[in-house]
Amino acid sequence: MTQQTGSELKGAIKHMKKNGTFWVVIFGLVAGIILLIIGSGDFFGDKNSENGATPGEDGEIRLSLSEYESIIENDISSLCGQVAGVDSAFVAVTLEKGVEYVYARNVQAASDGDERSEYVIIGSGSSAHALYLCEKPPEIGGIGVVCKCDNIEQVRYEIISLLSAAYDVPMNKIYVTQSDY
Repeated sequence: MTQQTGSELKGAIKHMKKNGTFWVVIFGLVAGIILLIIGSGDFFGDKNSENGATPGEDGEIRLSLSEYESIIENDISSLCGQVAGVDSAFVAVTLEKGVEYVYARNVQAASDGDERSEYVIIGSGSSAHALYLCEKPPEIGGIGVVCKCDNIEQVRYEIISLLSAAYDVPMNKIYVTQSDY
């Protein structure tokens, strides 16, 4: 830094002190740095790098749909492995839609026999919003199972009955086949 640049900087600082803007500029710089650090998300440790899950407003861990699907597939695979005659099983699951958000509703009977329903609103003005109750995970649309087993006909019936009862999936949406892998 040259002597001329240094004296210009000192003159500018003196001018800001005289006008009362020096501390405003310093405060703005410090606030900007703090916002950059906090905005990165690392400051409070709210990143869950293990599985990509993110905490929700209520602190619960939220899974992505692919993670949820993978967990269901693993559960079904180990359940199928417990059926007599099954050596191993590979499972594929199809999910219906996505996560459903459930909000409180006020249902009233109308004079003509119909029902009138409206969301329960809390707050007022710009802070008004519907009362959130919970999230419902997506329903299972279909299950495919490829298993290594001896008697496929008996195993197929047992697996279809088991999965239909355990996951509330209609029997016609479950397919079981045998593999020689």
